Amino acid sequence: MKRLRVAALLACLLNGLGGQWVVLQSAGWCKMASDRAADVGFVRALQEAVAGQRPCHICHIVEEGTRRDAKPQAVAARSFVDFAAPSSPAWSVDATLSDRSPAPAPTFLNSFPPPPVPPPVARA
Repeated sequence: MKRLRVAALLACLLNGLGGQWVVLQSAGWCKMASDRAADVGFVRALQEAVAGQRPCHICHIVEEGTRRDAKPQAVAARSFVDFAAPSSPAWSVDATLSDRSPAPAPTFLNSFPPPPVPPPVARA
């Protein structure tokens, strides 16, 4: 179960960093090298595959995907809110608060017992 979690985490990390294109490109290179290895030898086929002079269908998909991922994401427009107060308010804060009595203390704080005074000391 732990290995599955680690594998899922690595897959998510790989996908988040764009590693899916690296994996897909590697698969494309392996396919191109194996297809051409019978004609020109494995080393030469691998060099031609990595050079990118004759890209395959998978290489075109990877190129399109990386180009699409590299586009800058659209940024949402920020709206402006004016918090400035008007020059002459219709009401006064002092008059509003003076009519009210003070709020009672919260009762949930009184339900806990006070800590022991002095704290207990461990003796050996």
